[in-house]
Amino acid sequence: MIRLESSVKINTAVYGNDLSFEEIVNTKLIKRESLEKILKNWKEAVSIVALKIFIILINIFLSIFTFVLTNDNSIVLKYIPSFFLSAKIFLNQYNKIIPLLVCQIFSIILYLFFIPLQYGILRWFYLTSKYGKVEFTMIFYYYKSLKNFFKAFLFKIVMISRFLFFGSIFLLPGFSLFLFSCIKMQSVTESKKILFSLAIIGTVIFFICGAFLFMKFTAKYFLMPFLQVTNDENIFKNTKKVIKNINYNEDYFGKIFFSFFLLLPLQAIIFPMFFIFPYTTMIMFMALKEREKNNYFV
Repeated sequence: MIRLESSVKINTAVYGNDLSFEEIVNTKLIKRESLEKILKNWKEAVSIVALKIFIILINIFLSIFTFVLTNDNSIVLKYIPSFFLSAKIFLNQYNKIIPLLVCQIFSIILYLFFIPLQYGILRWFYLTSKYGKVEFTMIFYYYKSLKNFFKAFLFKIVMISRFLFFGSIFLLPGFSLFLFSCIKMQSVTESKKILFSLAIIGTVIFFICGAFLFMKFTAKYFLMPFLQVTNDENIFKNTKKVIKNINYNEDYFGKIFFSFFLLLPLQAIIFPMFFIFPYTTMIMFMALKEREKNNYFV
């Protein structure tokens, strides 16, 4: 007998008349199958996580390097051999902007270059969940042609544009009012400061409500990258299809996600990341496979 905690119950009203019964999907079964897939491809999974960690370390190194070169009082700076700092451009008060710009530009270039890799990694997990064994080189799928390369950027632009849209509606008004109230409070008389203090508290509450609505409307878009990498259709046509499928399957994937989301913060500790990232990613694609198998996608 399937326990309620380990199953997903889908309200048939969400899906119209296509379902004549209440569907129950065992999340424990999906997790077990996901674990089996990861264990059969553990070398590739570990390599993917190692690559992700390497990229993170590069970004951390660039941040530290920028701090060292632009901070005369840095303790680290004192222990760097003087011949490495012989170029006064790094120590000149008026030219610190140069190394800062070089590091920031390099960071941006690396970020843009690795965007296709992020989607290539997801595509590897998708195909592995579907076929069981896929070449590791699949993670470089979006580097194989300019069309695929720029498609990955379109994926990212679509995601960012949707978050910016909802952010401008739900977050920007509250933040703007809070900032305005804080600035005006500095110049008002003592008698009005209490009034502005109440106004600041009100704007904070308003911002928190906006943040709640922002999370409510954008939470479902965490699924978007998982669906985007499943086909090679026109990006704009595919986006409409993805949004429709997200809306139809929101409850299902929401329950799947909340069955493991407590594991995600542990990725901040590097070692657990070698298991948690492949495992949770595979769970999402195995759940996706289950929906495809039962024809719940358009």
